[in-house]
Amino acid sequence: MTAESETVTTALTRVDGEAGVISIRGYDLAELVERAGCEEVTFLLWRGYLPKANELRRLKADLAEARRLPQPVMDLLATFPKDTHPMTVLRAAVCALGVFDLDAEGDTDQDNDAKARHIAAQLPVAAASWLRMREDKAPVDAPAKALQSTAFLHMLRGEAPSADETAHFDRILVILADHGVDTPAAAARLVASTRGDMFAAIGAGLGALQGGLHGGAIKSVMETIQRIGTRKKVASQLERMLQKKLRLPGFGHAVHKQRDPRSALLKPIAAALGSMAKETLWYEIAADLEDAVAGAVPGLTPNVDFYLAPALYSLGVPPDAFSAVFACARVNGLAAHVLEQRASSGWSPAVRWNGPGPAVWKPLAER
Repeated sequence: MTAESETVTTALTRVDGEAGVISIRGYDLAELVERAGCEEVTFLLWRGYLPKANELRRLKADLAEARRLPQPVMDLLATFPKDTHPMTVLRAAVCALGVFDLDAEGDTDQDNDAKARHIAAQLPVAAASWLRMREDKAPVDAPAKALQSTAFLHMLRGEAPSADETAHFDRILVILADHGVDTPAAAARLVASTRGDMFAAIGAGLGALQGGLHGGAIKSVMETIQRIGTRKKVASQLERMLQKKLRLPGFGHAVHKQRDPRSALLKPIAAALGSMAKETLWYEIAADLEDAVAGAVPGLTPNVDFYLAPALYSLGVPPDAFSAVFACARVNGLAAHVLEQRASSGWSPAVRWNGPGPAVWKPLAER
């Protein structure tokens, strides 16, 4: 195995865990959150540069036009048991979209660009539609020219979100868009390196994102906050968790040695959305818990999941669907990784053998 086959080269997102810096195509994530919208960052990831006005209008229009799910896929969603995990639904939806995509076998740059747009536009529709279906509510179409953030909240709730809610949700989508070659991106790139199609590669990325050590951990944060229940119990509940050596959901990160910069960006968003929902308790408990952990375990800081949980909860997203929303945001980055990997040489992970030495065969009767 050559060194090249073991190393992934990317120009998408730089994650410097020592310095606490995340940049997309050279632009600091904090600046993008402040200045750019979801579609603009998606264009940046896919094309490598910030769009001109006409290019941004075209992408917004393309995503809006691609938003309607094929009816057979919508019918398939309706057959799923109501207790199916939302991420399992999304993985199935991506596979089904590949079945009904007329250009699924196409492998030109134009074909793959179209697939990326279709998945980015339709995955949020599948998520919002399923979340309504399981509650015996009819799916709702988004306004014809709505942006991604507006469309998702509208389809989830069945009514238009406020402008402030949309603005904050759009910032969340930007924050979650990509995080370098992490586990979901690596899974997607590995499939893409075999010339697997966009649907197969995105499906692999979603499978990695579903795990409890990644996107699935967000639900645990909300459960912890709700279990504490009141600001008065933060200190005592933290002491109990530390004494029992329980893992603190939403704290620590394998890459970010300093504080995860995404957590710092999400904290004011969670506060603002809590105020809009007229339910600030969950944010307040989270903030108190952050302070308490800092005093009890110096150096242990929040990761992206910590303030994302109360932020999404304030938007009306059920906790078991937090990872599905994360997926709808991250799919833009996953598609960018697939596009980049397909333009590169094959890649396979390095493997270190730790099995036994040569074995001596014995006939069945002598074993």
